[in-house]
Amino acid sequence: RSVMDAASPLDHSKWSLGLGQNGPRWREMRRICNSELFTPRRLDSLRGLREQKVQELLLHVREACRGGQAVNIGECAVVTTLNSISNTLFSQDTIGLGSESATEFRALLGDTASALGSPNISDFFPLLKYVDPQGVRRQAAVYIKRFYELFDEIIEKRNELYSTSKVEKKGDFLDVLLELSTKTGSEFKKECIKPLLL
Repeated sequence: RSVMDAASPLDHSKWSLGLGQNGPRWREMRRICNSELFTPRRLDSLRGLREQKVQELLLHVREACRGGQAVNIGECAVVTTLNSISNTLFSQDTIGLGSESATEFRALLGDTASALGSPNISDFFPLLKYVDPQGVRRQAAVYIKRFYELFDEIIEKRNELYSTSKVEKKGDFLDVLLELSTKTGSEFKKECIKPLLL
């Protein structure tokens, strides 16, 4: 598979499921996603969570209507979808409806998608890869690093929570990934967690 130069910062393409090369590590990550994340059992178990997020969205819209405020439907949809996904992955909301962080996070998502999806001359002329004449790789590195910092914070909090107390594991996708990354003989390493979450 050819990998875009913009996806190469922080070895993202090396550890990514969507961009990684077919091999034992990639097959292991694909197996994990198929057996732990995208199973009908797991998706059915999260039905209540999806309904809860829709109810939160409706409550937000209802309160805005009572107050005579305008509602940014696009932002609300992004926040609701993102919080549904983040609850599936790490059992917590990422951003709140109507908050400033929602606008910032949506901008970060858009900027990241734009940086990774924009045409880059170094993809067509590999010799220019080292120069990065358009600065696409540098720009993508900034956005990927911001996501990785967010994931590092979540992973660190989770590790602290489990190491300091006898709290029952949440059983979310992050727990599965952390457990698999500590198994001996597994192709899945700790370095795989953040690219897979992204």
